[in-house]
Amino acid sequence: GPGPHPLTVLLHGRGDTAESWEPVFGDLPPGAVVLPDAPWLDRAGYWVDSAFRGGRAIETAIVWDLLPALAQRLPLVPDRSARTVAGYSMGGAGAVRFGLAHPDLFGTVVALSPAVYDPDPPEGSSARESGAFGTASRRYDHGVYERLGYRASLARYPAGTPTRLCVAVGDAEPPHPGAPADAAVAAQ
Repeated sequence: GPGPHPLTVLLHGRGDTAESWEPVFGDLPPGAVVLPDAPWLDRAGYWVDSAFRGGRAIETAIVWDLLPALAQRLPLVPDRSARTVAGYSMGGAGAVRFGLAHPDLFGTVVALSPAVYDPDPPEGSSARESGAFGTASRRYDHGVYERLGYRASLARYPAGTPTRLCVAVGDAEPPHPGAPADAAVAAQ
């Protein structure tokens, strides 16, 4: 119909493509749905701006370029309460990042098995090896990860700003290589 429409942004996981969301197309709420595809950093860009090896401004491209362009071209509901960002694994980490770092944009965050780690991703994680959280010369930098992480974003989150947050993690998921043996028990 003519709109205005709510907006849902779906962020794929590491190694996947936008087409990975195809099995859920029939279950999506009505409205405009955007499925960015992130081939940068061997499909492990974690939806953040990276400085490693020349970097890619992934978050900037989506938040400051794509979303405003959509708002100009589509009849979207002009309110954060009608915008959802969702993702799984790496995309779940991106959804948490976008929702907390840009509270004016999204009123709902859905994080499915989000690849968020505290204080650092485990050794062997693509969050360390991809360069997403690196500097111009280092593949991984704790300071970059900390600055872009959910704790820093949450600390800056404006008090009194309501956000719906859904986090889903299954107890049958295999442990991440390098994760402590008791990580699954601690999460229950």
